[in-house]
Order: sequence, then structure tokens, then C-alpha cells
Amino acid sequence: MKTTEYVWSGTRGRSLERLSLTEDASVRAHAHVEIGDATYEYEAVLDAEWGFRALRIEAGDGRVLELRHDASGWWTENRMVRPDLSDAVDIDLSFSPFTNTLPIRRLDLPIGGEAEIV
Repeated sequence: MKTTEYVWSGTRGRSLERLSLTEDASVRAHAHVEIGDATYEYEAVLDAEWGFRALRIEAGDGRVLELRHDASGWWTENRMVRPDLSDAVDIDLSFSPFTNTLPIRRLDLPIGGEAEIV
């Protein structure tokens, strides 16, 4: 099992993210994010190919969001099925650069390689 720590500081406004990434049979990211006076904790679970499987976000005020995407393509939000998300592949947390990594890692491009991501 390999664990790596990352820290990102926002370029617009006050934001700071501390992320711990653990890779073995799956990939787990656990992060603490500060944006101004707001705080968030999230944990994302990915499969070995960096495909999204689960996310739990807890805001500093106690609100919680849980998303899951199973191998057959079903999405749930807080345990409720979301058929409107059936075409979705990834998540994108606007406050975190980490979620941009998912499709990039799956592409497995060579150094200098290019691809368009929709």
C-alpha cells in the first residue's frame, strides 16, 4: 500500500486542501478543505483504474452528501437512485484539483501525449 500527501493552495481567494491518497487494490483520497471560513471533509473511493465509485462530503455545518456509482452504471445520491446521472462517469468538485485527476489518470497518456476530455 502506498500513501502520498498533497497540499494545494488556491490562486483565487483563500483556499487550502490537504489530501492523503492511498493506492492498493483501490484508490482512496481523504481531504480536508478550507475555503474562506467554510470547511469540508471528503473521501473519494476509486477502483484500481481510477474509475469513480463513491464520495462522501461533509460540510463544516454538518451537511452530508454521499454519491455512489456501481459497476453496472447506477448512481445514487444519499441512497436514492439518480437515473438522470446515468451518462455520468466522473465527479468534479469545483473546489478541488484532485477530481480533475480521474479522467487524466485513466487516459494513461505518454509524456507529451494529448487527448480531449468531454
